Amino acid sequence: MKTYFKYSLLIAVAVFGLFIATPSAGAVTIAELIAQIQALRKQLVELQSQQGTTTAWCHDFNTNLRIGDEGSEVLSLHNALVKEGLLSDYYASKDFDGSTGFNENTSSAVTGFQQKYADEILRSYGLKYGTGFVGKSTRAKLNKLYGCGVATPLPAPMPTPMPVPIISFTANNVSDTLNITENTSVTLSWFAINADSCSSSGGTSGWATTSRSVSGSAEPADSSHVSATYTLTCKNSSGLSSSKSIRVNVKEASTTITPAPTITVLSPNGGESWQVGSTQKISWRTSNISSPNDKITIYIAPNDDLSKNINIAQQIQNTGYYDYIVRDPSEFNYHSPLYKAGNQFRILVCVQSVGSNNLCSYASDWNDAAFTIAAPPVVTPSTSITITSPSAGTVWTQGKTYRVSWTSNGMMTVGMTLSASSGGYSQSISGLVGNSSSGSGSADFLVPANFPAGSAQFYLQDNSSAKSSAQVAVTIIAPAGFYQRDTSLGSIYIGPTLTWKTPKCSCDLDSTKGGSTGGGDCWNTSTPTTDAIGSVCYDTFFDTDYPSAYRAWTYKAVAAPSASLSASQTASILQSAQAILNQMMEFLKNR
Repeated sequence: MKTYFKYSLLIAVAVFGLFIATPSAGAVTIAELIAQIQALRKQLVELQSQQGTTTAWCHDFNTNLRIGDEGSEVLSLHNALVKEGLLSDYYASKDFDGSTGFNENTSSAVTGFQQKYADEILRSYGLKYGTGFVGKSTRAKLNKLYGCGVATPLPAPMPTPMPVPIISFTANNVSDTLNITENTSVTLSWFAINADSCSSSGGTSGWATTSRSVSGSAEPADSSHVSATYTLTCKNSSGLSSSKSIRVNVKEASTTITPAPTITVLSPNGGESWQVGSTQKISWRTSNISSPNDKITIYIAPNDDLSKNINIAQQIQNTGYYDYIVRDPSEFNYHSPLYKAGNQFRILVCVQSVGSNNLCSYASDWNDAAFTIAAPPVVTPSTSITITSPSAGTVWTQGKTYRVSWTSNGMMTVGMTLSASSGGYSQSISGLVGNSSSGSGSADFLVPANFPAGSAQFYLQDNSSAKSSAQVAVTIIAPAGFYQRDTSLGSIYIGPTLTWKTPKCSCDLDSTKGGSTGGGDCWNTSTPTTDAIGSVCYDTFFDTDYPSAYRAWTYKAVAAPSASLSASQTASILQSAQAILNQMMEFLKNR
């Protein structure tokens, strides 16, 4: 009979809890509520008469649950967490109306449940700490502990007793003890079901009376400056009654009341852009939090759904800041697809009081506005190149091929350019690839036969981006017996008459016409068999800037290069030979 009576009472509490938890329920009359309760009691009797067995409390958890969820699934979750000792008995008592749903207290208790059974819930995901989210593995453990199993017999149904009156009694919406300062008004409100009449006792002047309605409110005289205990008793026609009391403590206005603990997030405060891999400072300020044992926990959440928060720092010291190495949001996309680089996020900082399982039991605060987590920048590697051959001052002869070598870093292709120091002439070869994994390379370079003799610059550059280059000065000479233009003398205007008698030369020096028409022919009265070193001849061309006028360039015969090499030339040759030898050795080593 006790069990049956308990079930009947729980039904009444549930209906009453729904009534007082829903603001719009004021439109429901007392008679309607009582009729609903009687109907539920009748159904219970009919069900018990149809079966002789039922199961002990159990529930199959088939739905994922998170902060903000409500309904019977959350109430069943509360019941299981109470049985685990992770929530107070209040959540399973008749005074709990379930209106709060899945809140921060629930999330904290779920986290404790996940930590308690970490081997079965967290390990397979590689997690060290609980998330507060009831997912597949958490539901599996809940069902293992509390899933519905074999039915157990119950006693035969008993006649339904008349339930005792159930009373809701508050002072300024507080149902236990109200602490106020002097001159704060007090409003007592009550509502009773399964009751026909009520009476009041205790309290201040004007409260005690033998007759009160089953619902109403009152502001007793002197209640704003006199401490007292107010009692309400209600009874029904069966003679059953129940009472509820509220204590109102009034403190003098001068009495200092300790303010509530608070926390304020200082940074980020919105608009920032955090790059993945960077270190960002999360800072906060607390007040009225003195215990050094109170811990800080930090959450991050997508701005579009703050309920999908993830714990990024748990139970750390209250130092006022935390250096967070920004993780790639995609690491958390199992929790929500909103976790990805480029999206906006918010930060929640919580204080956990000593002895509480709720990570946000003391105080909490979200940062002011959303910030962005950006993907890390693409870093372009730096490049460099050094010419190892030729060395400065090396002499190159027109028409010959020379081995060029270099060392480089971060370069895929190397271009080569030979440029005359005067006259603007250049010869280039590009697209050469370094031939060693260590960044060294070499290639052959042909000095054009018509490249001007004299001082020149040889360049190597990064052919892909042209950000890095190196250069060395070389000297270009003509082969033995060739004429070399003497640029120091420049051109000579000889007029339109082509009057020219001396000097003589033995060859057509310039096969390429200079200007729109003209020569390249040497004027001589006879052809000597050998041109003396230093002898001069002139090459003429038609000057289009001066119609019917001619100009001439001066050439001198040059001597053959010395058979002996200078120290710089010898070093250059040895360096080139060493580079070739190194290539051969590396080739053999890699075969």
